[in-house]
Amino acid sequence: MKRIEIYRHTLKDGKTKNTAGPKGLALAMAQGTARNDVVKDEKAVEYTKATHGVEVRTAQTLVSFLMGAEGSLPEILPPIEGFGSDPLFAKMIEPSQFRTLAASMGNFKALLALHPMEQVKEWAEFCHAGLVDFFEQLTGADLGLAMSHSPSIELALWRAGNYADLSDEFTSFAEMEGVIIEMDEEGNITPIEKIPAPVPAA
Repeated sequence: MKRIEIYRHTLKDGKTKNTAGPKGLALAMAQGTARNDVVKDEKAVEYTKATHGVEVRTAQTLVSFLMGAEGSLPEILPPIEGFGSDPLFAKMIEPSQFRTLAASMGNFKALLALHPMEQVKEWAEFCHAGLVDFFEQLTGADLGLAMSHSPSIELALWRAGNYADLSDEFTSFAEMEGVIIEMDEEGNITPIEKIPAPVPAA
């Protein structure tokens, strides 16, 4: 059985577009600290391999998370395009009502409401391939860590379940929310538990 934790990137409060700034970096670090405490309590293995998407905010998120975790540094694998990219997201948000709808129902459900099903499934296949790519680089002894995007995470989980309705908890991910996912020996991918975002420091 292979296991990973995958998170939506942190807040985009940087001085340049779509990058993390002080609040975002602090939030990612706080999540790393919070998860490190849980891992210690459960006596689980430390993160052994880690990756992120191709956009800089996911790399920033990973670095800050690992600073908070304070454990042994995992092997850092190359970025995975299937975790999403700004050109891909630009296509997803083309409908003028996307942002308004996403604010009320989440990115994944907004995609389903505004795009042809065939198109959404094509995106889901792409994001799922990225998730599979990461799992295939792990052994059963590894605990993988990845920083991705919304709706990339939701789309990958939807495809992993053969397009069955997702449980409500997995249809929307806020910044630094994550999910524990397992892959069995037959290659079946199952979300196990959602990881809440840390409470921001006062």
